[in-house]
Amino acid sequence: MLLQQILVADPYYFRALHTLGVLRAQERQHDQALEFIRRAIAVRPDHFLAYYSLAKILHDLMRPQEALVSYARAISLRPTFTEAHNNRTLLLASMREDQQALSGYARVITLRPGDAKAHSQRGTILRRLGRYSEALASCERAIALQPDHADAHINLASVLWHLRRFEEALHRCELAAALQPDRAEAQTNRAIALWHLRRHAEALAACDQAIALRPRYAEAYNIKVGILRDLGQYDEALAQCEVAIALDPGFAAAHSNRGNILRVLARYTEGLASCDRAIVLRHDFAEGHLNRGAVLSALGRPGDAVASYDQAIALHPWYAEAYNNRGNSLRELGRYDDAMASYDKAIGFRPDYAEALNNKSGLLLLLGNFEGGWPLGEWRWKTMHFKGGVSQFLQPLWLGDFAIAGKGVLLHAEQGLGDTLQFVRYAPQVAALGARVMVEAPAALIPLLRTLKGDLHLVAQGEVLPDFDAHCPLMSLPFAFRTTLETIPAQVPYLSADAAVRRAWRERLGAPQRPRIGLAWSGNPANRNDRNRSLPLSLLLRYLPPTCDYHVVQKDLRPADEQVLRDHPELHCHHHSLTDFAQSAGLLAEMDLILTVDTSIAHLAGALGLPVWILLPYSPDWRWLTARTDSPWYPTARLFRQHRHGDWRDVLQHVRGDLDRLGSV
Repeated sequence: MLLQQILVADPYYFRALHTLGVLRAQERQHDQALEFIRRAIAVRPDHFLAYYSLAKILHDLMRPQEALVSYARAISLRPTFTEAHNNRTLLLASMREDQQALSGYARVITLRPGDAKAHSQRGTILRRLGRYSEALASCERAIALQPDHADAHINLASVLWHLRRFEEALHRCELAAALQPDRAEAQTNRAIALWHLRRHAEALAACDQAIALRPRYAEAYNIKVGILRDLGQYDEALAQCEVAIALDPGFAAAHSNRGNILRVLARYTEGLASCDRAIVLRHDFAEGHLNRGAVLSALGRPGDAVASYDQAIALHPWYAEAYNNRGNSLRELGRYDDAMASYDKAIGFRPDYAEALNNKSGLLLLLGNFEGGWPLGEWRWKTMHFKGGVSQFLQPLWLGDFAIAGKGVLLHAEQGLGDTLQFVRYAPQVAALGARVMVEAPAALIPLLRTLKGDLHLVAQGEVLPDFDAHCPLMSLPFAFRTTLETIPAQVPYLSADAAVRRAWRERLGAPQRPRIGLAWSGNPANRNDRNRSLPLSLLLRYLPPTCDYHVVQKDLRPADEQVLRDHPELHCHHHSLTDFAQSAGLLAEMDLILTVDTSIAHLAGALGLPVWILLPYSPDWRWLTARTDSPWYPTARLFRQHRHGDWRDVLQHVRGDLDRLGSV
């Protein structure tokens, strides 16, 4: 080769040494490339181009700190060397040194104002820093300079996602895909935009198109995970995680998503390990810390969860989701002022953040601030959990804001059975305003709801609805009536047990020998707070004195509890006979006392005006308020509260003593 022949003749010929170094780098022969470039620098230590070439090789070898030193040396020798500024800035951006990268792009743009790529990449950094208005302007400038710059359209779409302008984001992604139809990244960005718009089928199709273009594209599989998660297809989402990780074992986001899916599947230990793996792979991965916090929360470790959310916030100070989740964990710890501040921080970053606004509503209600809590509760309809719940009706939503005399008003159940039992008390008040009232509720509640006072038309969910003029979700009725602590309609009973059903239960149970205690220790395991509110039957049994007779009054049993019941035949189990809530009401009416956790049985007993003792976790649901042993919603209820997070022992010890006294009377 001519260059080598030149070096034989003159081993110190700079141009030959430098050119051979560059050629060897292009051939991926990095050791030889480094040798030639360093020899060139020894010959000409003041030549900017040699340091630039050395920096590029070190960059390729993933030796970023050394590369930065060489880029800096090249720039010091030639301050106007735009390519050195640009590559150094790209490296800083890849290292998440965002402030330095931002300064670097400012310098590149000063030297080359028409550089569309620099404007676009500057927009990416500004987006990461949460400076969305500036990011928007930077990306728009890039497109103005170069309308066919696909990456600029994609970067602009990313900014628009954060601004919740999803339709505009999709438009930009469509433009990028049209400019580069064979580029897999263009399709994955379309998928993300469609996902934000809840057009799930199209989003999945876009991911599949990206995979067709690049079969080993781990990112496309990872995006499918989130879409499938939102569709509730958790097993398939987990399978897509495994594919993404198999294709790219170092893909931190896929490990993090795997942890999130395993959390939903209640495989918490595995989920935590996946999140930990994601953080090891990428120490600055804020979303990994966020998902880790969610798993720790599901494991009943709210203090550790707060620490993980703090880590996420340290990495991403404007991370609204982390502040929201942190607020939930702080609330669970009973740190209500801190929780409120965390929700407010999330809302400050995203004023339309429905989840945070809804969570703040719950905390305000828990603290007795009904005036502030009820209006914010209407944000629940825009959360992922409830989205679309009121938009299914063409008729207007009534929230006490217009006259309904002579109009047909549909009151519809929206959440759990207990919620329906608690708030159906308002139906007669709506009728008292002169409305024709229809109540739509789960079929299992309809026989019981027939005992409500007033001329009400009951409809089981799934049946054809009669004509109506307006509608209101049951849990919005306290807001519609501007309910305060002093005006809660607490006249009980407002439901009653059917006389014939109650008589049948009396005959079946026979004459009482000792006080009869109805037991309900667990609710629906799908409830998001079930790990806090439910307890194992085996634990409860340790605190039940033998001076009473105990009757199982909950319908659903978990496998572990079924075994305990087989081992304790002295417990009277009636769950097979509880075909609807009318049967449950008849059974409860034959009890001297109902002992229950926070589940539908508590609301049923309270609505029936029966004596009920309710066991509450350290930070209870909002309706039970704080630091009181009575309930303004249910005058016959007595509340037993945990004194420490997750510790039922003191509560149950207290219950045992009171049951002993009841049994000895």
